This record gives sequence, C-alpha cells and structure tokens, in this order.
Amino acid sequence: MSAEDREEEDISLPASGSHFKAEHRTEIIEILNEIKTGGEKAHAEGKLNFKRAKEILEEYQEQGVLLRTVLPEFAGLIAECFWEKALEDKEAVLTRFGDSDISEILKCQAPLEDEDDDKTYLHEVAVLAYVLAKVVGPKNLIAHLPHDVRQFEYAFYYLMYSTSHHAQRTWEIRYFLMLWMTNTVLVPFDLSSIDSGMHDTMSLTRLLVEVAQYCLQQPGKVRDMGALFVSRLLTRPDLASSEHLPNFLKWCAACLQVTDDDTATFGQVGALSAIAGILKFGKRDELINHLDLIAATLTQDHLAETKNMLVSKTLVKAVQRLGLSYLKPRIVAWRYQRGMRSLLDNLHGKQGKDAASVTSLDEGFQDEFAPEELEPIIGVLLEALKNQDTIVRWSGAKGIGRIAARLDKPDADDVVNAVLGLFDLYEDSNGWHGGCLALAELARRGLLLPSLFEKIIPVTLQALRYEVSKGTYSVGRHVRDAGCYVCWAFARAYAPADIAIYAERMAASLLSAACFDKEISVRRAAAAAFQECIGRLGNFPHGIDIVTRADYFTLSNRKRAYLQVAPVVAAFDVRYHNHFAAFLTENRLVHHDRDVRQLASKALGELSAAENADNVIVNKHLPDLLKLALSTGSSDARHGAVLGVAEILCVSSKSISKDCMLDIVQLMPRIEGARLYRGRGGEYIRIAVCRLIETLSLAGIDLPETIEVKTVKGFAKAKTLGRYQQCLDENLCQTLEEVQQAGSRAFSAFSNRYFATYNEAFHGKITSKQLALLDVSKLPNERRGAALALGEMPYFAETHEKVLRGLMACVPIEENPDVRDAESRRNACHSLANVVKREATLTDEVFAILEKATTDYTIDQRGDVGSMVRIAAMQGLAKLALAVKERGELTSKYTTRLLCALLRQSTEKLDKVRAVAGGLLHDLCHESKVTELLDDAEEATKVLNAVAGGVTDWGAPLETFPRITPLLTCSSVRRAVLDGVVVAAGGMSVHVSRPAFESLTTYLETNKNDAEWVGTGIADILKENTGDERVVLPVLGTAEKLLTLGMVPSPAGVKISEVLRAEVKRWPKEIHILLASIEVLCGLVCIVEESNVDALLQCLLILIAGRFPKVRAKTAAALYTTLLVSPHIGSDNAGAQNHLASEQWDAPSAEKVRSARDKLYPMFNLTKPVMKAAPKAAPKQSTPLPDANANYSSLVRDAGY
Repeated sequence: MSAEDREEEDISLPASGSHFKAEHRTEIIEILNEIKTGGEKAHAEGKLNFKRAKEILEEYQEQGVLLRTVLPEFAGLIAECFWEKALEDKEAVLTRFGDSDISEILKCQAPLEDEDDDKTYLHEVAVLAYVLAKVVGPKNLIAHLPHDVRQFEYAFYYLMYSTSHHAQRTWEIRYFLMLWMTNTVLVPFDLSSIDSGMHDTMSLTRLLVEVAQYCLQQPGKVRDMGALFVSRLLTRPDLASSEHLPNFLKWCAACLQVTDDDTATFGQVGALSAIAGILKFGKRDELINHLDLIAATLTQDHLAETKNMLVSKTLVKAVQRLGLSYLKPRIVAWRYQRGMRSLLDNLHGKQGKDAASVTSLDEGFQDEFAPEELEPIIGVLLEALKNQDTIVRWSGAKGIGRIAARLDKPDADDVVNAVLGLFDLYEDSNGWHGGCLALAELARRGLLLPSLFEKIIPVTLQALRYEVSKGTYSVGRHVRDAGCYVCWAFARAYAPADIAIYAERMAASLLSAACFDKEISVRRAAAAAFQECIGRLGNFPHGIDIVTRADYFTLSNRKRAYLQVAPVVAAFDVRYHNHFAAFLTENRLVHHDRDVRQLASKALGELSAAENADNVIVNKHLPDLLKLALSTGSSDARHGAVLGVAEILCVSSKSISKDCMLDIVQLMPRIEGARLYRGRGGEYIRIAVCRLIETLSLAGIDLPETIEVKTVKGFAKAKTLGRYQQCLDENLCQTLEEVQQAGSRAFSAFSNRYFATYNEAFHGKITSKQLALLDVSKLPNERRGAALALGEMPYFAETHEKVLRGLMACVPIEENPDVRDAESRRNACHSLANVVKREATLTDEVFAILEKATTDYTIDQRGDVGSMVRIAAMQGLAKLALAVKERGELTSKYTTRLLCALLRQSTEKLDKVRAVAGGLLHDLCHESKVTELLDDAEEATKVLNAVAGGVTDWGAPLETFPRITPLLTCSSVRRAVLDGVVVAAGGMSVHVSRPAFESLTTYLETNKNDAEWVGTGIADILKENTGDERVVLPVLGTAEKLLTLGMVPSPAGVKISEVLRAEVKRWPKEIHILLASIEVLCGLVCIVEESNVDALLQCLLILIAGRFPKVRAKTAAALYTTLLVSPHIGSDNAGAQNHLASEQWDAPSAEKVRSARDKLYPMFNLTKPVMKAAPKAAPKQSTPLPDANANYSSLVRDAGY
C-alpha cells in the first residue's frame, strides 16, 4: 500500500473504548468451543448460542479495529467448526460433481426456503463468519484464515454444491467459501499441481472462472467476494500468458453491453468490480497488452450515462485504475514539496525550511507524454465529478488526483484547467462539489502550484458561500462543506509564505462561514478548517484567540453563533468586522430562509453597536439597504433590507445623518406607495415594517410633522403620526398571527413614545375603535388585533374603565358556537393582565374571569384550542399575583385560588399545559414565596416541597404526578388536585394515564383513610360535570380501575351509584357515556350494601334492553362476569348466567330483546317497572292537495293577461 493510501485509510480509535472487553472474549471463546465440540447434534437440541455470539460481535460494528488482537483466535475456531462439518459430505459432493456439466449445475437452483425455517448448523457457522468479516473487514479476516491448500479443490466443489443444492437464503455459506478460496488461491505453485483431474472436460482453473462468472451475476455480498476471488485468480503469475484472462475480459465486455434486462445491473456491477480488482492486483507489464480491450469496454457511452449509483461508482473506480495502468509509477519532479514543517514554528510565526530536492524516481520521465488512450479516461473522470451521487464524485476526485500525480506538468495543467472549468455560474451544485473535491485532492498531492492560486483561491472562497435557491429550499450545503475541505487541504500542503497574500481573505471567508452559515455541519467544517490553518500556517490574524472562542461547541447553535460568537470575533480586528458586515448585508439579509434573515439583521445590529469611528455599516451599508428595501426584485431581499435598517437604527440612531434618517422615516409610506405588500412574502414585509416603527420609537427619533405619501393623483403631504398609526391599524387586522404580534409590539412602543400624555383626539378615538372591533360580529382577525392593541396602550384614567370592561367581556366563551374564536380570548387574557397590572389593583371580578378561563376546554377542527386560553389565563394570573404581591396586597384567598388553578392544570393531559403550569408554580412558590401567604404553615411547606424542587420537566408525566398527587393531604388544594388527577388517570393517552393512576393508587395505599373521600370526590366531579364527555368518560375510567383494585369503599360507592344512575337516565342517547358506565355499575354491584344492589340491577336491566346493540351486548357480558364473581346476587344466579349466555342481546329485534330481558326480573327478585303511557297526540288536520294549476293561473292573472 502506498503512503497516499495509508493516509486515506487513517483509522482512529473510537471514544467508546480502546480495547476488546475481556469478558466478551471469554464468552465468545466459550461459545465457539461449545460449537466445535457440540456439533450438529447440539445445534439440533438448541444448546448452541449462535445468537449471543453475533450480538457481541455486532456491538463492535463501528470499532472493528478493537478485534484485531483476538481476530486470529476467532477466525481459526470458526474455520475449524466450518470445515469439520463440511468435510462430512465430501464423498457425496465429489460424486455429485465429478463428470457433470458445470453450466447445467449452476442453472439448477433449489426453491426458496421460508424465512422462518431453522438454519442448519453449517449455515449458522457461516453466518457467524460473515458477521465477523462485516465487523473487521473481509481483507483483515482473510489474512487469519487457515492456508491448507489440500482442501482447495474440495472447497470449490462444495461451493457448487451449495449453489445448486441449497436455497438462496444460505448465501453466507458461499460467501465464506469464496472468502477462504480468495486466500488459498495465492499458493506459490502452479494450480495444475492441485488439480486432481476429476473433471475430465475442464481444468480446475476453467471451472473456477466459470463459478466466479456465475457469482458475479448475483446480487449481494457473494458478488463482491466473487470479484475479489477472480481478480486474485487471474492475476497469478502462472496465468499471465494463458487465455483465461482475455476470455474473461471478453465475457465482462459482453455483460456490460446488456442493457435491456432488468437484472443486467447485477452483472454490470460484478464485471466492473472484477476488472477493477484485476487492474489493482495485476502487474502493469502483464496487463499492458490487455489495456486497450479494457479501455474499449469501460468507455462505452451507455455506461457513462447510467443513473445507477453502484454501476457509476464501480465504473469510476475501474477507469481510474485503468488510467494508472497506462502510466508508469513515479513521483513527478514538478510537484510542490513543502518539506519539513514544525507546528511550534507556525505558532510562533517562524517560517520553516522547505526542501526543494527532486526525487530520483522521476528520472527519465521528464519528456514523456501521456498516451492518447488516457484522454477518454480522464474525460470519464471529469464527468464523474458532475455525477448526481456524492460517492461517485468523491471517487472521481480521487482518480483525478492519482492520475495527475503521474503526468507531466503541461498535461497536469490541462487537467487542472478542466477542473476549474466546473466552477461556472451555469454549472449545477454537483459540478461545484466535484470540482472542490478534485481541487482538494490535487492540493494534497502538491499538484496545484502557487502560480495557480490566483485562479484557485477566488473560486474556493466563492464555494464557501455557494447557495442556490430552489423555491422553498436551497442547495449548496455540500459545496460549502467541500470548500472548507479545500481550505483544510491548502493548510496541510503549502508553506505559510505561499499562502500569505491570501491569508486575510481566507480567514475572513472561513470565519463568515463558521459564524453565519445556515447548516451546523458547514459551520463546524469551517471552524475545523480555520483551526487547521492556524496550526499549519500560523499567519491568520488573531488566530489562536479566535479559535478559543469559535470552536466546535460554541458554533453548534445557530443563534449563539450569530449573536454571541460573531460580535466577539469581529471585535478582534476591524478587517473581520468589515467583512462580516459586508457578508451579512450582501448574502445573509437576502437569504431565502426567513429565520436566517432575522438572525442576520440582529447580528448586523450587534456589529453596528460595536463599530469604530469609521461607521462602515451606517455610512456604506445602510444607504444600500434603503435602496434594496424599495427594489422590485425578490421579496426576501426587501424583507431582509427593512429588518437590517430597523436593527441598525435601534443601536446607531445617533450616528445616522439627517438625510439618511429622513429616508428611513419615509421608508414605510414609500413601501406602501410602491404596493410592495402585495404578492408572495408581503406579510413578512409587514412584519419588518412593524419592527422598523418599533425601533423608531425605541430610539426616540423625533418624527417630522408631515411625510410624503403616494396617492392616486400623485404625491401629497400627510401627518406623520396619523399615517404611522394607520399602518399599525392595518397590520393589527391582518390574518397572519405573526403580523398581529409584530403590530402589537410596534403599537406599544409607538404609543408610549409619541402619545405618552392623554390626547382625546387620539386615545379616545383609538380606544373606541378597538373596543368596537371586539364585538363578536366582527371578523376573527379584527377581534384578535383589537384585543392585542388594547393591552399595549398606556394607562390613562379616562379610558381605563372602558378598556377593562371591554376585555373582560371578551374573555368568556362566546354563546354562539359559530363566532367562537380561541385566539381572541387568549389575546384578551394577556391584555387584561397587562391592563390590570399597570393599574396594580386586583379585583374579585377580574380574578374570577381569569380563573374561569383556566377551565376553557373548547375544541374545533384543530383540536383542544382552549389550551391556548388556559395557558394565557394562567400566565395572566401569575403576572397579576406577582404585581400585587410586590405591594403587599396579595391575600391568602387569592393565593389559594391561584394555586388551585395552577395545580389543576399541572395534572392536565396535555404536556405543554402541564409544562407551563408547573413552571409558573415553581416560580411563584420557589422564587416569589407566595406559599408564605397560606393560612396553614404546614400545608404551605408541603406545597413548596412538591413544586419547588425535584421536577426538571413538568411536561413529563412520570416526574409530575408523583410530586403533585401527595398534595391530596392538603385540605386547601386537595379538590383541585383530585380534579386533575382522576381525569388524567382515566384518559386514553397511556403515557399520561399510567403514571397518573399509579401515583393515585400509591397515595391511596399510603393514606387508606382518604379512600372514602376520594370516592366521594369522584361522585361530586361526575355530578358537577354531568353530560360532559371530556370529564365524565375519563372519570368513569378511573372509577372502574379503582373498583377493580378494591379501593372504593361501600359508602363512596353508594354516592357514585346515585350519580351514575341519574347520568344514565339523563343521557340515554350518549352511547359513549353509556358504554363507560356499564363496567362501573357492575363493579358497584359487588361492593355496595345489599339494599342498594336492586337499584343498580334495575339500571343494568334498562341498559340491556336499550336502543344501542353495542350497549346491550356489553351490558350482558359485564353482568355475566359480575354474576360469576358474586354468586350471592339474585335468587337464581345460575339461571341468570345461562340466560345471559344463551340470548343474542345485540339482535336487531327490539321486542325479542325486551322479552328476553323481562325473564331476568324474577331471577333477581326485581319487580318489572311499569312504562308510563305516552300522551295521545292530537289528530292531524287533513289538508287538501294544492291545485296544480293555481300557481300558473295566478301568474297569468298578475301579468295582466
């Protein structure tokens, strides 16, 4: 193996371990010894643990290097086990194939076996061998297999036996045989000496080639091993002058010409792999006469145009080895040689001595020209650089580098120029990526001389920012990553002096990619390339200081890279600062991804805040952004430009000139005048304009009295504040929620800056307008925007009461289902809390409205939309509680009600609601100490201990419920906790119901005296939520589980039965409630006193003859089970069981079911209830049929005829 190949196959130990575990080695040795001694008999009895051995080996799939110390021992034992069994069939195998036609044998295929069939002993051993080869690599395993050549001929015949006799599922046997034969075929004497001549018509060599050709046409790993075997076989010295090699090459050419067969791909891959192996293992002098035939085979047009990745990859591999075979091995004298290098010298800024000696291996080759046959070969490799598959491009780049390393300088320059031709604006991303890989490979081999840097460095830096938008996505990540690889290769290959004039540009470009690239992989690759340049070159400004701050971990988060790392890096050198500013302005602010544009604008603001006296961003880039904001190009660019202007204005308003500031103030009306809100992306431009108005307000800019606006008749003057307010009103009424949120923030800053004092003309008008929009007759988007705006207005006594009443009226659920809008109620909750907080007076009415909003469970086609209202109400209550507590006015009553509302939601079934409620509980109890206001100090301590610590993720049920359920011992909050727990414990979501129910049962086992209270609480919950399936169904599910475990006392069961019987009578058409009630009623029959059993049985007998067949069938089955476990029920228990089992209770005939039901009454000693007679309906008045001609006659009469 050459030095280049060793460098490419550099293997590093994984972090998970540095050696093969001793216990694993011992266990595998024991298993292999058991396999060896037990044999097929032990396997048939199931005593051999093949599965465990495979599991151990597969644990090292990613770190096969650790097995190299134990590989000889494992390989030897596996081979012994295999051959010990295989040799038992030797006589039968040799008899079967002694005089048979090889082609007929290979055509004879056994039928496919069932995948569930047990593997034979030999097959299991072969599978174990394959797993070992998969982990350590076939080449490593081959070297440690036995070399006994006496079994070679038998191995071949057994291979044929396995091919024709066994099913395709036993391909591991053939794989291992080919693997072993690949090693033994390298015997140092003539193959004819081991040919017994058992097959009269064909020699052993011919037979081996025939079998190999068959294997090459098969899919899977056997084909790969067949290619390795035949390449080893045909490159033996004793076969160099035989006809086997040219005949095989002709067979390969025939396989590669077949294109109309669906299975032709298998043969093409096999033939190409075999040719690649022959070119790799064969001697150049022996293959030189066959190269033209191989070249004609590999340069066929249909092969180069194939879309199959495996064919293309194998073709490129074979072609590059063909090109290397045309050229004599040498180290060209003209290549760049860096010489001795010292990392310590680079870090100290010293230049090491570079050797410039010419290696003697190149003598005699200075004037030798490349053969003409090489041109199509290089053409195939250049086309491979543009292939759609990355692995093909990578293989092509390797081939370009290896062949160019044997060419004279003029020819190599032509190759380099052809590679540079791929960096064309009209070339797709695949060509750019392949070109970067080729440049990196050429640089690593010293084939790019410093004189070419003037062409190469610019395209490399251009590749670092390559990105092409494709509608909703972009391509170019792999190109940018490859550009980082090129920079990394330059650092390793060239001396600092040769890179010095490009060092500043490379450093700035790599840092831009490291800080501002969208993809984490590219950011990390750029950081790695920058670090390599610091260590190898040492001439990047402030390199060491930057590497310590911009590393693999700090750049992993995009937001942190933009807003924290980039400003720190820019502060080291003004050149970095200016490059970052230009990169953000020209590249990131026009990016297709909106999140990237937003981060870029914020990063530009951070850089602007740290600018020096030059003010490059304000003086140079800000005017460009103002022009871009009004351009007619991409809406993405306009959006980014407006955001950039807004962020620069926010931090650098004092540095902006008057003319530029006037342009900024005029930007909003100019955008509206140009109608840039229309079309795709117009909503995002509205968001950017809102941010611009917000930053104008936050920066305290004195706006002119009037601005110029575009009208139908031309331009006219308009009052600035009024025009800005009109823009905000429009944005608050937009459909997109993000626009409304941005408009709300802008309205808050705008009104607090320019209308801080009460103005009836403004505040009175705005308040009345927004309150009118809260009416349910308005559109949902108008109501949402109005609710947001009212919460952002400054506090004025003149309008406060109106605003408060309007928002309070908007929070409750609308009576008309058609006009219900959860977003409006959510916004009203937020705004109501803001308004009351500014007043700092909490009333019972406001608290009750927000408390009621925490029970908003409205649903629509989106699901539980009431959750957003509950979250907003909880946040509003917590906000108000903290504001009132600061003044010392938070009472124990409010504290208890607040904790109850939050605890009820902390046991919710939705993870996001629990997470918010738990976070608020933690903040209120642990940080704000609101539990100190509770009347009972002991209960306050329990609540504090439950919510202040121990739970890291309130959205995780396994953490939340075990902490909250013990609060059932606290009298002040126990009912709220029970409301949440019993609903969650009976829900359909297993990941919530299971931990909730387990925590409830754990509590009842610990506090057995509370079992009756819990049962009574369940009855109260059912009574208070009658008919509400959201509550009734899960509570019934919880009751059923508790009844099954015997955790419901009889007194509590009586109360539940009373409520449940009333529920069944009240909702006879609610099938889900009826179905959930059946098991609970049957469970109550078993625990209540005998005096209450009759009422429950009467209810069950009503259900067994109800209108729903499904309810009738389930009632009969449940009642039958109840009678089995409670034989004391009824006077004729056995007869009732037989009757329930024999009748068809879900029969369509209602009369038949009722008749069968009536027979159960005497069996239970029950009196059949008498049905009340329905009142007679009044007789209908017969109306005469209308005259068919009446309408027509009337029409004629009215028409005047």
